[in-house]
Amino acid sequence: MKQSSSISQPLPGSREGYETRHEVLLEGRRIGIAEVSYSQKEDIKIFRKYVRRKLRVGQPFNARVLLNADEGFSAENLGRDALKQIVEALLDRFKGLEARDIYMAEIKQGKIQPVGRGHEI
Repeated sequence: MKQSSSISQPLPGSREGYETRHEVLLEGRRIGIAEVSYSQKEDIKIFRKYVRRKLRVGQPFNARVLLNADEGFSAENLGRDALKQIVEALLDRFKGLEARDIYMAEIKQGKIQPVGRGHEI
């Protein structure tokens, strides 16, 4: 059975155009947080020089998903399909973001454990 994944509107305290925080929802349950960073003028110069990627000011270029493993939402418990849906939901919501820009991690007992990048899932 296919689960539905969605990304909330920016949470209070987010800074539009710089960094926003969003709830990650799966079947209506909050399973974690997504932090999305947006490119600034100085970032664009670096990207063009070293990464050879065209970005515009204000375009999302980095997303970090923190799954709440302490509440049972670890990558292992969710499964590969659910993680892929989270990546797809982020790509749909944030135009210009690429799967390689998405980093997934779990929060276990207050420590961050890496899961992988979006294109590896």
